[in-house]
Amino acid sequence: MDWTATEGQIAANDPLRAGKADLYEGGIRVPLIVRWPGRIPPGRVSGEPVNSVDLFPTLLEAAGGTETGKDTDGVSLLPLLTGPVVPGRDALFWHYPHYHKFGAFPSSAIRKGEYKLIEWHEAGIYGSENRYELYDLVDDLGESRNLASVLPEKTRELAADLENWRRSMGAQMPKRNPDYRPEGQPRARDRE
Repeated sequence: MDWTATEGQIAANDPLRAGKADLYEGGIRVPLIVRWPGRIPPGRVSGEPVNSVDLFPTLLEAAGGTETGKDTDGVSLLPLLTGPVVPGRDALFWHYPHYHKFGAFPSSAIRKGEYKLIEWHEAGIYGSENRYELYDLVDDLGESRNLASVLPEKTRELAADLENWRRSMGAQMPKRNPDYRPEGQPRARDRE
């Protein structure tokens, strides 16, 4: 069972791992339901992963709007909602550079194809060996088998893509707090 459910804080997300504020699938995979009579065929179902940052460009296009002149993180989902066209991107990204009261730690993630890489920033700050976790979401939806050491080339490829994306977004990275003492504090990813 998901650790958040055992503590009575959120809900059980089985078979997905973890929950709210976490970059495991239990924290980021949620259903999206859209209804638009006359535009979106009733009963249409898609397994295409999308992100909340896609909502702004989708609503803008649906309202007949044009480019705002500013870069946006997402893509319009209108082609996916009204037809068989998949949004034009090859990866999804998440960046969570802070702590959360439910136990999540600073991290970033990329999902590209069947693989998802999570980078733990606390590990980088404190020098831990377990900085990266790599999962094959097709064969291991519950993210129980970390493939980072088994597939080091894929890990390096996705880590580089993630770093390039963060740099392009101007993402802020966490810095070590000299007053923080991690001794004896379980990390969110160790609690299950």
